[in-house]
Amino acid sequence: MRERVLELLEELVPRAREGEDRVLDLAGEMLEGAGFRCQLEVVDGGKRNLLAARRGELAPLVATHPDVAPPYGQPEPDRARVLGGEVWGRGVIDALGQLAAVLAAAEASSGPALIALFCNEEGEGKGSEFFSPPPHLTHLGAVILEPTSFRLCSAQAGGVEVEVVARSPGGHSEIPEAGQDALKLLLFFLGEAATLPFARLSHPLFPPPWMNLGRLEAGEGTWRVPGTARAEVQFAVLPGGSAQEAASHLARLAEGNLEVRVKDVWEPFQLPPTFPAALALSRAHAAVFGSPPVIAGMRSWTDAENLVRKGVPAAIYGAGDLALAHSDREKVSLVELERLAQVLTLFFSSPALEGAEGRRPADTEEGPLRGN
Repeated sequence: MRERVLELLEELVPRAREGEDRVLDLAGEMLEGAGFRCQLEVVDGGKRNLLAARRGELAPLVATHPDVAPPYGQPEPDRARVLGGEVWGRGVIDALGQLAAVLAAAEASSGPALIALFCNEEGEGKGSEFFSPPPHLTHLGAVILEPTSFRLCSAQAGGVEVEVVARSPGGHSEIPEAGQDALKLLLFFLGEAATLPFARLSHPLFPPPWMNLGRLEAGEGTWRVPGTARAEVQFAVLPGGSAQEAASHLARLAEGNLEVRVKDVWEPFQLPPTFPAALALSRAHAAVFGSPPVIAGMRSWTDAENLVRKGVPAAIYGAGDLALAHSDREKVSLVELERLAQVLTLFFSSPALEGAEGRRPADTEEGPLRGN
C-alpha cells in the first residue's frame, strides 16, 4: 500500500503544476479502473468537480480537493521527493497525499463508495458550494480529507478576513511626535480588535482565538512618519460565536482616518461525531491504530463548511500536520499516508449503513456518467 501511494504521488505532483484538470484526469481513469462510474460536472469558469460512485448500497461521501496552493519557496516543488521516509513537494499534504490515499483505498476495496473531488478549494470553495448532495447524505454524512494528524474534527473554526487602510498627514521623521503615524493607527486597530467579544471566546476543542496579519505595507521612507498603512488580516471565530457579528464589530472600528473593508466571512460549526460517516471512520481508525481517534477542532476552512450549510453532517480527517501546508517545507510521512489508505480501505469495506433515507446515488442507474 505504501508503494502504491508513493507511485500515485509521483504522478499527481507534476500534474498539479499543469492545473487541477490534469489531476482529475488521472483520478477519473483510476477510479473507473476500480469499478467506479465517474461524472465530471462543470462548476464555474470551466472548473470541474469529479464525482465517482461505485455500484452498491448507499454510502457516505468521502471528499478532498485536486487544487494546490502556490509553491512559495519550496525547493523543487513540482516533483515528489522522498527524503528519510517523507515525501516533499507542492501539495503533498494539502491535499494530494490525501487524494493518493483515497485512490489507493478505492483500488484495494470493493464495497459501496461515493467519492467527490471538489475544485477551487484553495480559492473560493466553488466546487463544494456548487455541489448538490443526494438526499441520503443528510443522514449518512461526509468525511473531508485534510491534514488533521489523524484527529477526527467534528468542529471547524469560522473567520473574518478584512482589509484595513490607515491614512495620516505624516510628518518629518526627526520630529515624529508632531505628526499622526498611520502605522500606529493601524496597530491601534489590531489592539482594539483583540478586545472584541468574539476574540475572547473559549472552546474546549480550540486554542484561544487567533489572528493572522497576512500582509502589511506601511510608510514611504525613513525620512517621513508613515502617512499610509495597509494590512490584510484574518480573525478566527470559534464555535459558539457568529462570524457575521464579528465582521460587524470589526467594521464599526472604522472611524476618522481608518477604513475597514470586510472581504470574506465564514461561519464556525460544531457537530456531535455520532452521524454514521463519523462512527464508521472512528471504527476504521481504531482497527488500524488500536484506539479511537482524538476528537478535535479544525482551525482552517475546508469544504465541510459548505456541506454543513447544505444539511450534510461532515467531519474532517487526514494524515499530516496542517502547519506544514502552505509552507516552504511541505512534506508528509509515507507511513502516515499508508495508514490513511488502510483506514479508508476499511471505511469503504464497512457493512451497509442502516437507516438512510432518500434516493440512491446516481451510480445505481445504467449508463456512463462521466462527462466533459
